[in-house]
Amino acid sequence: MILPAAGSPETPETVFLDPGEQLQSSYPVQDGRILVTQTRLYVAMEGREGALPNVRLERSQPRVYAKEEWLEIAPRMGACLKRGQDGQEFLQMVEPLRQQALAGLKSRGEASREGIRRRYEELLEVARGHGEGGAPRKMKDTLRTLHAAAPERAEAAERLGEAYLAEGNARAAMIWLARAAIFDGRFDEALAHVLHPRLPSREQPPPEWWLDRHLVPLLELDDASGPSPEQRRRIRTARQRITDHRLARGRATAPAQVVFVLTLFVWAALLLLQPWWTLGLTAAATLTVGLISARIARGQRKQKR
Repeated sequence: MILPAAGSPETPETVFLDPGEQLQSSYPVQDGRILVTQTRLYVAMEGREGALPNVRLERSQPRVYAKEEWLEIAPRMGACLKRGQDGQEFLQMVEPLRQQALAGLKSRGEASREGIRRRYEELLEVARGHGEGGAPRKMKDTLRTLHAAAPERAEAAERLGEAYLAEGNARAAMIWLARAAIFDGRFDEALAHVLHPRLPSREQPPPEWWLDRHLVPLLELDDASGPSPEQRRRIRTARQRITDHRLARGRATAPAQVVFVLTLFVWAALLLLQPWWTLGLTAAATLTVGLISARIARGQRKQKR
């Protein structure tokens, strides 16, 4: 938080309440200014009262939209440029400080990850204790942290896959088993629940998108580190089955096309003979179909993503 201290209106002094924060530079923008400290960017607009919005330098993404005369310091946060400004001076001023903040964040993260690597076995036991103690969420969070800190080790991802498989979440189980390069019977068990989605599917995103993102890339792995030939065949068959279904659903047979054309002719003839009755019946039929579809959709269970 920053507050303007007592002083002359021409040279107001800025006092930062955060310990150690010091003003590095100030960049004027339309109806205000952007204040730069060692760790944060603040937007100080004229007439604003209370705490000023700020964003940490390592989270900022400064960029300029010249056409809109807009200076963005973070997603959905910025200020309008004054006429004649291009924002490049601000970017040059902030970039060294931002790189310094990113370097500090990276070094702290490396130190934390190194500590986790040293305690890997201990934290695996902590995660197991969470699972046996009825705290599956804590167990999964600990295992995810372990995997992020040491992705070269497969134990955390393998246990996550087993946990999701026990819960019946086959998709999540497959993702984590694949990250652990586990393609044994556990992978087959999860595969059996994934490769036969109900078609047509109301699932969003569609099941083929999930297959393309998580399973199809596994086909590119070599035989030693990837799925077995039988598993690859099942994945290809499932993907082709969905593709064939989508193509078949998009094509109308010849009898269906004839019936559709005849229906259009009959409807046009009725519209000429009895326009109001025809329009009324058409509207009533449309509303009836819509209400029935909404009722059916409301009663169906949402698909798990």
